[in-house]
Formats: sequence, C-alpha cells, structure tokens
Amino acid sequence: MRREELKPGDLVFFNTLKRTFSHVGIYIGDGKFIHSPRTGGEVRVEDMRYAYWSKRFTGARRAQPLAEAALPAANAAPSPAQSMPAVPVTDAETFRTLN
Repeated sequence: MRREELKPGDLVFFNTLKRTFSHVGIYIGDGKFIHSPRTGGEVRVEDMRYAYWSKRFTGARRAQPLAEAALPAANAAPSPAQSMPAVPVTDAETFRTLN
C-alpha cells in the first residue's frame, strides 16, 4: 500500500533495526501515526513526513473488518475463555496485557 492510500487505522511498518517491519504503528491521518518508541515507552504521535520516519517507511497493511456474525452480541456475557487467560498469570505486566 502506498502512503497516499493510507486511512486511519492502517498499520504502518518501518525498518528501524536494519530489518524490514522491525517497528509498527497505527496511522491516524494527516500523515501521522501513533506508536511506542520502545518497550515500556510512552505512546506518542509522530509525523511520517519527518526524514527519520520517511526514509524508514517500508509499507502498510489494512486489517479486514470482522464479519458481523463473528462479533459477540452487545448484551451477551463473556465466556470464561474470553474473560480469563488460558495460562496462569504470574506478573502484573502480563496481567495488564491480557486484560
């Protein structure tokens, strides 16, 4: 996908570690994307037109919308599999990520 075709919500990929797709963000429109610069880093907005990001941009992908039939009913109670992780959680960071 070319930059001109980007829409808010598209995933944008960058080569920041001399590897294609080594960094990903979410496009939010107007040439900008949201990302975390590193593990544990504060999420921030960046401009893809800045030289650093522009020369490292390697592509984008658009997630396909879920079929309406695959969406859970708004008033349905979550199943145990949806509300509990499949493996025991032993640390707070993993717990926050899974919930």
